Amino acid sequence: MRNIISAFMVISIFLVIPGYAAEPSIVQSLRDDSNSHTASVHDFNTMPINQLTDRIGMRFFTSQNFTVIQWTLKKGAKLPIHSHLNEQLIRVDSGRLDVDSEGKIYHLDAGQMMVFPAYVTHGFIAMADTVMYEQQTPIRQDFLEPDFIQKLSDFLAKNQLS
Repeated sequence: MRNIISAFMVISIFLVIPGYAAEPSIVQSLRDDSNSHTASVHDFNTMPINQLTDRIGMRFFTSQNFTVIQWTLKKGAKLPIHSHLNEQLIRVDSGRLDVDSEGKIYHLDAGQMMVFPAYVTHGFIAMADTVMYEQQTPIRQDFLEPDFIQKLSDFLAKNQLS
């Protein structure tokens, strides 16, 4: 029973919170307009992958309180150093990731996590083909802007390693 409860809690963190997303053609709409306090289930794997560059793909889910992102990074892909007002937790699901935070390099392997407080600089380079999940709170309002995907794609394309 404890394993079932633990599994439910993990699923709840990533899938079950009702939320919303802009641009249903790019991101599966997850708005729960019923205003109920019941759980709802959504299949993260069926959400469209936004192919941002030839080496970077992204899916995301935005609830009322947080944003969850799945990055699919080919070896050598770079998410440049940046900071934001959001607290961020990352987890390497598979692969290897070098993380630059505040000028210090960390090497993360599958299963490892790292937390970045608000406004702490961080950037990532995939040292192997990598899948990384992240959760940010409060929600990423910029992700909900109509031209966000194109702006992010352009920014990432300009900031890749040669």
